[in-house]
Amino acid sequence: MEKNVMQFSLVIVVFVLTCTGGHSKALTPQGNDAPPKFLSELYHLMLEESDEDSSECTDAPTCGLPAMRSVLSYQPARPKIVGGHEAVAGSWPWMVTIQLRPFENSHLCGGTLISDLWILSAAHCFFRQPDPMVYEAYLGKHSIRTEESYQQRIEIAEIILHEDFEPAAFRNDIALLRLAEPAHLNHRVSPACLPEDDVKVGPGSTCVITGWGDTEEPETASDVLALFSDVLLEAEVPIVSHWTCRHQLPGYSVDRTTQVCAGYTEGGVDTCQGDSGGPLMCESRDGHWFLYGITSYGEGCAQPRNPAVYTKVPAMVAWIREHTGDSSATYIPRAVPQAGSTV
Repeated sequence: MEKNVMQFSLVIVVFVLTCTGGHSKALTPQGNDAPPKFLSELYHLMLEESDEDSSECTDAPTCGLPAMRSVLSYQPARPKIVGGHEAVAGSWPWMVTIQLRPFENSHLCGGTLISDLWILSAAHCFFRQPDPMVYEAYLGKHSIRTEESYQQRIEIAEIILHEDFEPAAFRNDIALLRLAEPAHLNHRVSPACLPEDDVKVGPGSTCVITGWGDTEEPETASDVLALFSDVLLEAEVPIVSHWTCRHQLPGYSVDRTTQVCAGYTEGGVDTCQGDSGGPLMCESRDGHWFLYGITSYGEGCAQPRNPAVYTKVPAMVAWIREHTGDSSATYIPRAVPQAGSTV
């Protein structure tokens, strides 16, 4: 095959799925002659086999260790989805879509599973209507418009908004959602880690955002729902220093203690409407993913010199502990990401 037809980079990951952590081994052969059809068929075959092999798992995985990681990466060019791309199904097993009852496919906000009973999200998603009967949580989802065999739909029993939440300034923009029944933890549904309250991730460090929100900035209010992504998207973003964030968002009072900013100076990669409440997560050197931020607000979507603002989770750990009764998973990162590193 002539090399000027298309160039491909193939990375095959061979999984060792376990119920206690989902550690994986990776083979990374490089090749540029694989046709798209072959890659697509291989991708779906490996996903199906991994689902079958791990369906018997019953023990809860350790926090922050997904059993599913990228099966393969095939990149002639990735689609521009507010700078992101489709995640591998099951690769972020703590990701939650909060939807409105009794409507179908009514995604409202994202959330992060932090134990079998608790979800962490943003207060601004619920403060106008804090009645838990209005909402339900879907766990283990990849597509928000398709019923999936591994999804778990669980009603919300209680919503706890931060007592000092300030809607105008998005201060203390955090909420806890207690599930009406414990989630069944498996390779598709498992919690992210909570960091200790003194964990700091420095400016320039690369972390990850995920969500089903708008794939481009909506021009009108009616565009918001129409632009939601059908499948879970992911993107990498760098942490922005507090000084830079305040300088680039002069109209907002970003709080150094309880908020953190992330994004590229040139724009192009960002969370958007519908991603609120979802995670800004970082990976430590030992492979655990921990929740560092909760998607809160921003000036537009993916605009240059307009980083997104996230509620800083380390500053909220004591509050989380107070209300969950110490039931969520804690984790001290062995080493946090450094500037210039990738996850």
